[in-house]
Amino acid sequence: MLDAEEERIWQALSAEQPELAERFRQQIPYGRRGILQRLVQAVVRENIAGLGERSLWQESGRVLTLELAGGSRLRVPVSCRHSLGRFDLGEGDLQVISPTGESAVLDHPALLVDLLEAEGVPAELLLRFRREMQNSAANLALALAGAERRRADLMPDAERLGCSTAVEYAEKRAAAEEAFSTLAFFEQWVVEGHPLHPGAKIKMGLDPMDVLRDSPEWGAMPEVVPVAVHKDHCRWISYAKQSPSDILFAEHPGLRERVAASLTAKGLQPDDYELIPVHPWQYEHTLPALFRHAIEAQEVVPLPETRIPTYALMSFRSLAPVQKRGEGKHHIKTAVNVQTTGAVRTVSPNSAQNGPLLSRLFTLIQDRERHFDGRFWILTEEAGVYYRPSGQEDALLGKQLASILRENPENHVQDGEIAMPGSALLAASPISGTSIARELIERYAARNGIENLHEAATAWMRAYAETALPGFLTVMSRYGISLEGHLQNSVAVFRDGAPARMIVRDFGGVRILRERIARQGLQAEFFPGSATVIDDVHDMRNKIYYPVFQNHFGELITSIVRSLDTGEKPLWHAVATVCRRVFADLKQEGGPFGQQAADDEAALFAPTLDLKAMATMRLLGDVTSYTFARVPNPLADSY
Repeated sequence: MLDAEEERIWQALSAEQPELAERFRQQIPYGRRGILQRLVQAVVRENIAGLGERSLWQESGRVLTLELAGGSRLRVPVSCRHSLGRFDLGEGDLQVISPTGESAVLDHPALLVDLLEAEGVPAELLLRFRREMQNSAANLALALAGAERRRADLMPDAERLGCSTAVEYAEKRAAAEEAFSTLAFFEQWVVEGHPLHPGAKIKMGLDPMDVLRDSPEWGAMPEVVPVAVHKDHCRWISYAKQSPSDILFAEHPGLRERVAASLTAKGLQPDDYELIPVHPWQYEHTLPALFRHAIEAQEVVPLPETRIPTYALMSFRSLAPVQKRGEGKHHIKTAVNVQTTGAVRTVSPNSAQNGPLLSRLFTLIQDRERHFDGRFWILTEEAGVYYRPSGQEDALLGKQLASILRENPENHVQDGEIAMPGSALLAASPISGTSIARELIERYAARNGIENLHEAATAWMRAYAETALPGFLTVMSRYGISLEGHLQNSVAVFRDGAPARMIVRDFGGVRILRERIARQGLQAEFFPGSATVIDDVHDMRNKIYYPVFQNHFGELITSIVRSLDTGEKPLWHAVATVCRRVFADLKQEGGPFGQQAADDEAALFAPTLDLKAMATMRLLGDVTSYTFARVPNPLADSY
């Protein structure tokens, strides 16, 4: 029986694409199971309703039993346990067993949400959360159906090129086609979303056909709509003193002329207007509802006849313009009034202004550190722009009509290299079926003459850590800046399977410790009310230790363990060894700089780490104030 979200998608597909509707129906059990895996882990790890404290491992770790109110038990089959309190669901059903021994199958995340209500979580907190879990499960099933169809379309081309892996396919396409983007290719094969967030595939506000048209896992190529906004009603800030219009005109031949012709035809003066790039969904659904009066007054002038073709990237709202290699067109972060995972993906005036300001700061720091010998790059956010009616700040309207132009990561990718988001390393290859990380490790092993894949994985992990961690840890410890280097924000570059460099994007989660940046003689002045500058060193560490070590390295190591059936300990030891070396170098500075490095090292290798409690945050409806739980630290045991 389908739930309301599944029925909604089924009906839409049946009317528009009957063949896909059948694929979707076949994937529904897998969509439910995938989100259930994430949610039951969150309940235990975050101790929601005290159930983590009432859980017991049995049958040599193959069964997890949760003691429920009234004497019932939830029996969870487990195939494998991992570090940081994670585990994989095993074969068989989750079962609720009553005190009299009767059992009921729990096969949908919404049923687990119902159990939380029985455990005392207030019903008002669960109402929206239940809908989110249903939406996430249904959209995961839809994504899996789409991947199945896209894979069938891709395989003949892979066979034609003689490719047995996605890595080889991307390399050959890039060598032969100057318009082929390895980054966009791998971004669009991240099908299942966040590996731990139970809202991994939430797309609240999107119709099923919108999902097919605009989502990256469908290979979407949205066409950005330039919207001309009168200069009296918008504000922009630029890292390089170029306006957003100047940048877009320079990068998209003919755009200036088409925009000028359209505005002139409406009796308007082109020089009076600034461009804000708008996502096509936002243009169709939000602008008519929220900006009708501004459009009628010609303060806001959409130009749908003049569009910019792009590739949808995995964040949905960020888009990569179609380009030839070397053109360096900026990526476009757009505002979309749609909830994906845990937040509505608009662009706040805060973010639009702070991005270019942070870019100036990061440029100074990277110059001082020589980009860590070219192996670590923090991308600039060249310009931000947002709607500001009559020159006054309007938090609601400003975030709905705003954009950020971000440096293209592929500016730092050389011939013979491929780029991909860290999330793609966990993804299933559309060609080999194994993880992309395993494909890279196998290539690395072959190039370096390593016959044992377990040994190759450890050597590869050491090389990967060497590209990423000196940058992340030095910027944090020396300058007090936490980069939110989770899998989606980190773009890894490889040559012949070997890690070559790490590129970091998106400043939304950046935190700067006031005391440390001042100690370096640098200033940090940002949009009023910004949460960017902080005074709590514990907060600074959490903002990097969770995304980098738990999300990024933790999930990458777990993926490698699953793919190669190897142990975690050698992989974590490789990471720990790099961390110890970086801190040893930092401690040589002596004085307060050496002491802060020693304190940061002690915190990283402490017995426990703070886990970002994502399901708890969704229950509370709060994505800005982070909630944490404690989990055992694999680094503490590894060195």
